[in-house]
Amino acid sequence: MTFSSALVTGATGFLGRALVKQLHTSNCRVTALVRRQDGLDPALDRIIADIRDPVALRLALAGRRFDVVFHLAAAGVAPGEREPGLMFATNAAATGALVEICAGAGAQGVVYAGSCSEYAAIGNNERISEDDPLTRDHLYGVSKIAGGVWGTALARNCGVTFCWLRLFGVYGPGEARDRLIPYLARRLEFDEPVDLTPGEQVRDLTYVDDAARALLLAGELAVLGNEGPFNVCTGQGVEVRQVAGMVCDDLGKPRELLRFGARPYRPDEPMRLVGDPTRFGEATAYSPQVDLEQGIRLALETRGLVQ
Repeated sequence: MTFSSALVTGATGFLGRALVKQLHTSNCRVTALVRRQDGLDPALDRIIADIRDPVALRLALAGRRFDVVFHLAAAGVAPGEREPGLMFATNAAATGALVEICAGAGAQGVVYAGSCSEYAAIGNNERISEDDPLTRDHLYGVSKIAGGVWGTALARNCGVTFCWLRLFGVYGPGEARDRLIPYLARRLEFDEPVDLTPGEQVRDLTYVDDAARALLLAGELAVLGNEGPFNVCTGQGVEVRQVAGMVCDDLGKPRELLRFGARPYRPDEPMRLVGDPTRFGEATAYSPQVDLEQGIRLALETRGLVQ
């Protein structure tokens, strides 16, 4: 790698843990920026500070140097973190403060973990490219857009590269319990019926280790001065109904337990989110290594539900 030290925000999260592991495997010196001690390897270097408090953040990072900053901390993914002020403070304002402070500390680049939720809904079967329209309605998506635009502008003024990724449907071992695959597994394990929407939503799902590897490659791009934005995705769509069926089959459970239509679609739920991976693939030679069938099985194996 072209960098040897990294700061990771959101290191205790689902994707953050996978990224820290891959950075260590690549012999990169890793420091985690976290709000509390919980959930980390005791041997991992850490800085405890709330990224929403710029004064505390500046004091906590004083005297520290990192080649690349991986900014994964965000609010709005979990159902209990969707208050608009919290999302803006975390996803937009804190992103700008982090860029300014880390640029002043000599960072060469900041990698920003954006989201496919930044895109406006499309009504056709095409894949979404980085040049397609962005949402103006979805509050979480808009807060991530704000963080990306503000972070990019500040980074340019500070002389540091802000590499913006848009991650599609990251899943795998350690995913939050309210997400689709853990929810299915938790109900089906005890032969309980699973209330679902009609399941016709089409999603582009990326295995967590593939997403972490993409972040590492984005670190290289940031050092080289490449901003993006870049989609991180497979380019392949799958219906939620199909995913649920695959989980059922892997667990050896009857598909009759899947109650499609028992829940309505969310009012703001896009029916199709499938990305075009071409730009990132051309910039890095990245391609996903874990297909959906294998990824679902790995996620279930970590729960001890399949052999």
